[in-house]
Amino acid sequence: MIDYEQYHRDGFGVFDLSDLLTKEELLEFEAVADEAYTTPINDDTFRYVCSVVGFHNHPDWPFKSPASERELILNKALEHGVHISQRWYESTSSSKLTTKLRNVVHGFIRKFYPEINADFTNIHHQDAISVYLDGDHTEVHRDGQNTGRVCVVLLYLTKEEYYNSSGELAVMGDEQAKDMSNAVKCQPTRGKLALLDFNNHNPFHGVLPVKAPFDRRCYISFVWNIDKMPNNIRPQGY
Repeated sequence: MIDYEQYHRDGFGVFDLSDLLTKEELLEFEAVADEAYTTPINDDTFRYVCSVVGFHNHPDWPFKSPASERELILNKALEHGVHISQRWYESTSSSKLTTKLRNVVHGFIRKFYPEINADFTNIHHQDAISVYLDGDHTEVHRDGQNTGRVCVVLLYLTKEEYYNSSGELAVMGDEQAKDMSNAVKCQPTRGKLALLDFNNHNPFHGVLPVKAPFDRRCYISFVWNIDKMPNNIRPQGY
């Protein structure tokens, strides 16, 4: 039994999809998760995200680069002794695959946010598929509260049989702790769902380093309430 009130009190939660979707919806999710997991990583399908501390918007250290440049970027960072706060692959654009994953989210999101229209016409998904490979991580941070942002959905795609006890999502809530010993951790495997609330919270969170050969794949969607979004950031067509 999911305690939705507890989720809104804490500002985050880790859940099993089996508690939220029907058997038919779970089968549909399995099919799209298989498709996402087998998508090859190349310059057409993914970019490599790398944030170097102290070099925001610096031409020598672009935030997003072609996927094929991953090793070049990491070797360069090692050579120059710079600090990388976050690194992973991100899918290049919306596609039929992300549309299918949005439909999975629509199967449960109104259970947490009943103010979302039944036909989902008042929400916008800012979404992508992330891939973390050996050494990829995200240090603990906050995303910030933006008017209209409802929540972040993290829907994990890699089967549990490939999990090697690395790459967990760690969430600390609204108060940052000195370490992650008391963080709530989510095993990043298929069937697990993490939600972070931004209506009333701004939880600290991060991704622990991935160890090879784990191929950590996740659908991430920043869900926005279009009715509450300022006009200057509202997507075209709304």
